[in-house]
Amino acid sequence: MGDKEIAKKALMFHMMRGMARVLLQEWGSPEGDAFTNPSGGQPIEDAILADELAAVLIVMLGQTESARQQAQVIIAKAAAGQYPVSGQSARLLSVDGARNVLDWLEEPN
Repeated sequence: MGDKEIAKKALMFHMMRGMARVLLQEWGSPEGDAFTNPSGGQPIEDAILADELAAVLIVMLGQTESARQQAQVIIAKAAAGQYPVSGQSARLLSVDGARNVLDWLEEPN
């Protein structure tokens, strides 16, 4: 991440992603399955849903800046060619995931 404070904030969001995945599994969604989109659209993959739930948890815990900074760093590093651009990983927030997080933080409802 390049900065100790940003790394701490990234760790917070990473922990919330892990917690979100555990909660989703507890609620009956095994990793890798897809959920039905409540609005009737395409299925939502667990990784995307876990990212969204993590963003919700971050907002609820008053750590919005943690998620925002991590997402911004990921997008900046990807633009500089220093971060994987494609794919959703259980370990890393993807660039698309980072953009989603920024969108969710802008409109948390």
